[in-house]
Amino acid sequence: MFRFSNKFTIIISIISFLGCNSSTNHNSPNYQNPNQVYNGIYQSPQCLGDSLNVVSNLNLDESLTDIWGYYDKATKKDYAIVGYSSNGQGIYVIDISHPQNPAVVSKIQNVSGFDIKIWKNYIYSVHGHDQSNGDIIDISNPQNPQIAGSFTHGHNIFITNKGYLYVAKPGIKIFNLNNNPTDPLLVWTKKTNFGHDIAVINDTLYDFHGDGGTNIYNIQNVKDPILLTHISTEQVSYSHSGWISNKKSILYITNERANFGEEADITAWDINNIDSLKMTDSFSSPSATAHNIYTVCNKAIVSYYLDGVKLFDLSSPSNMKLLDEYDTSPNRQGKHKFSGAWGAFPYTKSGNILISDTNNGLFIFKRNNQGF
Repeated sequence: MFRFSNKFTIIISIISFLGCNSSTNHNSPNYQNPNQVYNGIYQSPQCLGDSLNVVSNLNLDESLTDIWGYYDKATKKDYAIVGYSSNGQGIYVIDISHPQNPAVVSKIQNVSGFDIKIWKNYIYSVHGHDQSNGDIIDISNPQNPQIAGSFTHGHNIFITNKGYLYVAKPGIKIFNLNNNPTDPLLVWTKKTNFGHDIAVINDTLYDFHGDGGTNIYNIQNVKDPILLTHISTEQVSYSHSGWISNKKSILYITNERANFGEEADITAWDINNIDSLKMTDSFSSPSATAHNIYTVCNKAIVSYYLDGVKLFDLSSPSNMKLLDEYDTSPNRQGKHKFSGAWGAFPYTKSGNILISDTNNGLFIFKRNNQGF
């Protein structure tokens, strides 16, 4: 047990197995930039600037949830894939090739739209609860999507560029999509009552396990993941989601139960040495709760519910510097705790940043000061 202050108590459990290299160097020449390629699309070489510049805002009829991106190689068009949860769940497919004038090209009704990811030309989505299966939707023709299959229920999902689908809560399930993307093959499962979200970068799985803290696995063998370490702290009562830094080997974890500054919204963890983890920094807002965080170069974009979207400089692992913020729901405060900026996606082919707001629709921001 390591004590960093009277407020922080970090419990780090290391589990070692024969043949497991627990000291993976994330700064080695073989370490792949986590922002290179995900789900078969994109990565603009442009880094984020120091400010948030709105290009457009598209109001939609439904209350939005998650957002992801899709690049159609045939037409060379960028799309925003946006879920909604009002009047049942569903998904919008939005052409953002002209970011000043985004246009809905299709609305997929009566499918899960809580959490969304893309693999090749398929949308994978879940309802966020354990009562309905997830959906697989073929968007080869974005104007005429077709339901192509289903998979087991979950709260959140992640898909790697190696073609493996990870389903979180309850526990973890790993599916192989390579043989048949419309009929995922279960290859591993971890049964627990907890869970929330997952990020997989290279051969490391970051399991943001809700009430159960954060678990880090080696998944060089997806059929036999090896638990490397467990992170929990008094200042994070709910490990919601997270992402890693580009070069500093820092894991950022969001806490959805921070309750307006009572706990840390975001904590930063040095994971360069898996045997000696330490918390390097934290950030809190008195007026909102952090939801999802993604990094590009040495910057981070955070969908921050009532505060809108925040842009951070991560150059120093011990000093998350707030550079800019934009309130996407200026008329909502206090009791609407989980309203506002829900989803963020900074990895479009065009380099634009996408934000989904529960009440005010799709926001598109310029990554830098590029023109159109």
